[in-house]
Amino acid sequence: MSWVDEVPRSLWFVLGFGTLFVTLTIIAQIRRSRAVAQQLEILARELGWSETTFTHFLTIAVQGTWNGYAVKVRRAPRQKSVPERVITTMRVQAPARIEIRRRQRGLWSGRPLTIFGPPIVDLPLFSQFWIRSDEITLAERLMMSSAAPFLDRSLYGRFDLFKMSGDQLLVQCASDRDVDGVARIAREELELARAVVDALALRP
Repeated sequence: MSWVDEVPRSLWFVLGFGTLFVTLTIIAQIRRSRAVAQQLEILARELGWSETTFTHFLTIAVQGTWNGYAVKVRRAPRQKSVPERVITTMRVQAPARIEIRRRQRGLWSGRPLTIFGPPIVDLPLFSQFWIRSDEITLAERLMMSSAAPFLDRSLYGRFDLFKMSGDQLLVQCASDRDVDGVARIAREELELARAVVDALALRP
């Protein structure tokens, strides 16, 4: 009698079901990744990007030139304790460092560590945010500009972030599980980036 004959039928059933589940999960993820890539390509065309390139392997991303600015939108996959995110980056000449997150409920309200990076700026009119910047005047100018409503709409969850430093402007938001939600968040992030560029007169 071989070892195969000694394996209980119930174990074979569990192994077979597990293999089928993993296979179906992989197929579903592949289909969703293709759908996300297609939506990002459509978004780039609708916004009139030029010199557009696409990445479909491992990371789903689209990059190109938008109104003279180098811009990229990518989907960061879910990790152990971090949800799936949509990350938009734009090349700009940042006058100073600034980071903005929404305050969360809890003992520390999501207070960021300030050992590294710019200090926390206290703006009473915008107490719903943790704002860090090297220049308080830049933070005040941004929060009093037409870009403020876009920040309030886009930065909601724990992993949502607006950051500007060096030659890059970054917007990151946790994404919905549905494909349309990913495309919607990408569009909102691009709208926020464009509003900041216009409000601060940032150059590429």
